[in-house]
Amino acid sequence: MKTNIKPSLGNSPVEITGDVEKDAQTMIEALDQLKTAYDEKIETDVKPAFQKFDADGSGAIDKKELQKLSETLGFPLTDEQTDVALKDLDLNKDGVIDFNEFQRWYFTGMKSYNGKTRNLLRMGNKSRAILDKIKGQEIFDLIH
Repeated sequence: MKTNIKPSLGNSPVEITGDVEKDAQTMIEALDQLKTAYDEKIETDVKPAFQKFDADGSGAIDKKELQKLSETLGFPLTDEQTDVALKDLDLNKDGVIDFNEFQRWYFTGMKSYNGKTRNLLRMGNKSRAILDKIKGQEIFDLIH
């Protein structure tokens, strides 16, 4: 049986054999490859884009910088539209878009969030912490 998980572009799908230990190791390796590709994307694309729009180097994109970002992307916003966009993207409600919020937005294709997406993103941090703890022997223990 094959899954739809592809560790990186151009690779074959991960093959699941039915051997729990082997399959767990295969999935760990596939997830590690995906994480490496994700981390590379962060360093080569997301961070430079964030730094470009964080004009004052504060570590966050404020309303003025968000307006410039939108204008640069070909979607100039009014003050009211910028307020709505900032409210939509500012998941932690501190009035600015920090790198983590920008990163999430970047990986959604720079689309606005609906209620379901916003809730999934909030849950994502909790899920990531859980997944980070699941390594090697812990996976074996979980499935036995």
